[in-house]
Amino acid sequence: DFSKIESGKMDIEEEDFDLRQSIEEIMDMFSQKAAEQHLDLIYQIDFNMPRYVIGDSLRLKQVIINLINNAIKFTSKGEVFIKVFLSQNISDNEMEIGFSVKDTGIGIPEEKLSSLFKAFSQVDSSTTRKYGGSGLGLIISERLVKLMGGNVWVESKLGEGSTFNFTIQTKLSHNQDAGAALLPGISNIAGKKVLIVDDNKTNLLILKTQLEHWKLETITSASAKDALQTLSEDRNLDLVISDMEMPGMDGAGLAKAIKEMPHPVPVIILSSIGDTSRKKYPGLFSAVLVKPVKQNQLLKSIYAQVGDRKETVEAQKEPANLLNTDF
Repeated sequence: DFSKIESGKMDIEEEDFDLRQSIEEIMDMFSQKAAEQHLDLIYQIDFNMPRYVIGDSLRLKQVIINLINNAIKFTSKGEVFIKVFLSQNISDNEMEIGFSVKDTGIGIPEEKLSSLFKAFSQVDSSTTRKYGGSGLGLIISERLVKLMGGNVWVESKLGEGSTFNFTIQTKLSHNQDAGAALLPGISNIAGKKVLIVDDNKTNLLILKTQLEHWKLETITSASAKDALQTLSEDRNLDLVISDMEMPGMDGAGLAKAIKEMPHPVPVIILSSIGDTSRKKYPGLFSAVLVKPVKQNQLLKSIYAQVGDRKETVEAQKEPANLLNTDF
């Protein structure tokens, strides 16, 4: 790729592609790795984004994959957060789309930032360095972004994490059947009250924003203990959506406590890939969704619990080629 770019022989395709699907496919690639490192992998695609755009999905994926790979490599705890947003409208059918990959990792010293996009350079070039690599990933990403009409920039604080941002220019596709991808009866869930439980603030905010976009009423809790207090005080709650892994009481403990309450409500659990909670606790959860949760799967599970007609939602299946690491 590097030699192709250097010799001017790298071509950028222009074809219709589903932007959300492309991002979600990348999330599937990294969900196992993030789970193994106990990292929260989170993504958000702004609501004003078109679903279908014209561009080079393969090269766009290559850039995002490289940035997420770096973020996970240099982050030992916390989260990696991917955001996709409309940067600006250029004309009626042209736009600039922004992407950011934010981590809570080791960060980059200020004096090293300028060398990040130089070929074969490393932030740590010592013989005893902890992290390997050729030093070409970022330079290839930068050149690809420029070929797609955009720019790359980075913000970082040593010891606190880094945010890699980039933009691309793209055209609006005529294939905009985004509404067909969602359930036709979405209006049936409007006004239902949902309690969201997660110790990760970013995840809480994204879930809250998504549910409110679907006209649901939300209450948030940062722990199972707070959630149980809210449930005991508010009898009008229709549903609980909870993370599985939380300090103190986990999602399974919360679901058990809710089942024992005088007025139990259904619980949708958000679990890391490879988690065998559903087998351990049969019948405890209304649905188990693998993180990072896809928009459609979340909506279908909510609709099955609080929609006008109850539907059975098939549990999300883990990809068959993933080995169970619980030995």
